[in-house]
Amino acid sequence: MALVALLVEEDNDATLVELCDRLQQKAGVKISRATMGRITQKLNLTRKKNNTCQ
Repeated sequence: MALVALLVEEDNDATLVELCDRLQQKAGVKISRATMGRITQKLNLTRKKNNTCQ
């Protein structure tokens, strides 16, 4: 859980799939996008992606 919080802090605009990939690279743990979504919700790390065009 702490590692997920750190991953989100490093790149708070990352998608759930990107966070899953980074978790697998750093910890060797493979989880689904849905599981990552539940973890981020439990940690109150939910956020809306910024899709504004510049």
